[in-house]
Amino acid sequence: MPLKPRAYILLAVGWTLLVVLADRLTTNHLQMAPLYLPAIFVFAWYSRLAASVWMSLGITSIWFFGCFLAGERYEHWFSAVWDFAGRFAAYVVFSIVVAAWKKQRTFAGKDTVTGAANRRSLANYAAREIERCRRDGQPITVGYLDCDNFKRFNDRWGHQAGDELLRLVARTLTQHVRPTDLIARLGGDEFAVVLPRTGREEAPKVFQDLQEHIRQIALECGILVSFSVGVVTFEEAPESVGEMLRQADHLMYEVKKAGKNSFLHHVSPAPSNRPVASSA
Repeated sequence: MPLKPRAYILLAVGWTLLVVLADRLTTNHLQMAPLYLPAIFVFAWYSRLAASVWMSLGITSIWFFGCFLAGERYEHWFSAVWDFAGRFAAYVVFSIVVAAWKKQRTFAGKDTVTGAANRRSLANYAAREIERCRRDGQPITVGYLDCDNFKRFNDRWGHQAGDELLRLVARTLTQHVRPTDLIARLGGDEFAVVLPRTGREEAPKVFQDLQEHIRQIALECGILVSFSVGVVTFEEAPESVGEMLRQADHLMYEVKKAGKNSFLHHVSPAPSNRPVASSA
């Protein structure tokens, strides 16, 4: 089970103390400098960049004053400042690189308009959950949501208002699912909701509630909006992420053809079960 960020930071502090102790017991302090980098990496990755910079300053100060207490002296004060500034700058540059890498990894998986997961994140997440479904025999449910008459809304109110509506939908969906679930924007006005360990009994209620939450919050903002939703519960692992989405997408289009503003739920595999429409 992955550790929490606070646990990683505590481990980094402990590691730093060990390196400081080792640094004091050796005479060649330069060789110990790289051993501080793991702690700085943890602070830059699991905390804010500012915390990593302060950590870098603290490590550099401990090293510098440790050298002074050990009896090492510089011939000129400029040499001391140069050594201190050089090591501190190296640690700060390392922190900035780690923070930038973290930011790139984070936003690479996010939709730029809504902040929801994008197709890439969805594919990775769903693949892991399908494998877990295959291994543990737990069901997995996916919903394919399409905003009804979104083009008409965009034409009337403009693309900026359309983007605000998409952000509202993504935020509402995210707030009303579990932390282990995933909300992803598939493009345009289409979203996917992946619910691991959610079976045929729970799935319809979840999506009825989601539709109602979206409608209520949109009404509070003065927006009339409805969704057509295709929901598939897989009691056996689907062949692939693409097949999982294809089945949910197909049901969503069935809702569109039947009049919109409702959802169809199908259990797979279950040949005897017919999809049942439910009004939102």
